[in-house]
Amino acid sequence: MTSVEITITSILDFFPTLRSRGLYKISAITIICLVQFIASINFSLQSGTYWIEFVDYYAGNWAVFLIGALEAISISWFYGLNNFKKDLSLMIGEKITNSKLFYGWFVSWFFICPVYLITLTVLTFINTKPLEIGSYVYPRWAHILGLLMSFSTLSGSLFWAVWLIIRNLFITKEVEFFSFYLLIIFILKISLFKPVINLFKPDFDNWKPVKKSDQIRAKIIHGLPREEMNFEKF
Repeated sequence: MTSVEITITSILDFFPTLRSRGLYKISAITIICLVQFIASINFSLQSGTYWIEFVDYYAGNWAVFLIGALEAISISWFYGLNNFKKDLSLMIGEKITNSKLFYGWFVSWFFICPVYLITLTVLTFINTKPLEIGSYVYPRWAHILGLLMSFSTLSGSLFWAVWLIIRNLFITKEVEFFSFYLLIIFILKISLFKPVINLFKPDFDNWKPVKKSDQIRAKIIHGLPREEMNFEKF
């Protein structure tokens, strides 16, 4: 049920029109459940035990630890713990976020979790070997397929990161070229590095609460002027 709910929520969030129209929402949920039902039929066959062990071994492998490390790093290092603290204070109150015990979470998010998860990722990846069940050793193609399955877990994060870099560099073109005769080093610094660096800055204009009342509170707590919080989008 967890995987079904995650898939449904992700698709409905990506296509908001499906959520606003009852028939579309029901159709989308029905199609998702039908596709996952068909994909899981092989688990009920005579070879189902081998498929269950195969998916369990490779789907929840080192890639899951790496995704957790990337999440901790992106929030604590790039978005910023202070910004994250302000967001949490909007949800759970400043009484909790201002307590001394709360700073233990800062240490955990900033250092302990990334180091621990990256260590687990490396050790798990090194120790990954062809799956065995009793005396049966899965064939080599199954091991390659399993590794591809593990890598596919990262595909969403990697493809999205690459897409954002390409968009900032070549599509939206964050910085204009001032002159053809600019020095090469200046061109590289302005046209290449700055759009990439902008990807690591908090985007308060596009990432904010849905409710306007919460948007106002977010604006106040982050100390943003009104023109930087474009409420008209919502």
